[in-house]
Amino acid sequence: MIIFLLGVLGAAAALSRPSEASFKAWYEQHAPAAKKKGFLARLFGGGKSDSYLAKCAYKDHVLWADVERDGQVIYTGAFDHWVDRDQVVASIHEKIPQ
Repeated sequence: MIIFLLGVLGAAAALSRPSEASFKAWYEQHAPAAKKKGFLARLFGGGKSDSYLAKCAYKDHVLWADVERDGQVIYTGAFDHWVDRDQVVASIHEKIPQ
């Protein structure tokens, strides 16, 4: 029964792995620079995020996807969701006392 459930979980992860197009759409909504700009600045100067995305490499794995920039993984996608790895690491360091 456990083997069957692991197989179902693996199949669900593989089928719901986010695509490169979904990353671009997610990045446009969650980009730090896009949040700071006003409507007109985003309308006329929207090329900055395009140049950032051009330098990113989408790596497709069987169960998840990674986005790399300069050889470092910066975003990870699984189960149709994207996660900023820097934010995750920062929240972990915030919770763990040193």
